Amino acid sequence: MPPQFSCVPLRSTSENCAVLPCFSDFGCFPTAHFLTFPAIVLNMGTNLAFGTISFVTNAAGSVLQLAVSMDYSIFLLHSFSRFRASGMDVQDAMSHAVKDSFSSVTSSALTTVIGFAALILMRFRIGPDMGVVMAKAIVFSLLCVLVFLPCLAVLCYKLIDKT
Repeated sequence: MPPQFSCVPLRSTSENCAVLPCFSDFGCFPTAHFLTFPAIVLNMGTNLAFGTISFVTNAAGSVLQLAVSMDYSIFLLHSFSRFRASGMDVQDAMSHAVKDSFSSVTSSALTTVIGFAALILMRFRIGPDMGVVMAKAIVFSLLCVLVFLPCLAVLCYKLIDKT
């Protein structure tokens, strides 16, 4: 059964109402969302090595990284919750979840990195700028999902079970 969605208004005025999807049947979404931010901070910090990056890259890079890489953590946490529901203990469930989702997460990340790296061939300055920054961002997101997320999920499984 697909997750149920509900909408939470972020503003009280009806003419400018932004809508945020809430995953009521998918309690591990906040943990997945939380883990993407260290990858964003790492990416923004390593942009200092370039000296300057364009305003558009700086403004849109974090949002693009969040949007593009969020599914990696959702794949892993969904697999973890599926193994936990089958009766496995936390350590075994996470071990099986990493093994189960590794190929799909890495192939998705590799495809995305290659797509962003293709921007490097553009003649306009924004292309190489955005391509390098976003390819690096996806690598950081992948590393955070495969290294830090399993540790965080095992430490916080009681909170995840409550949601």
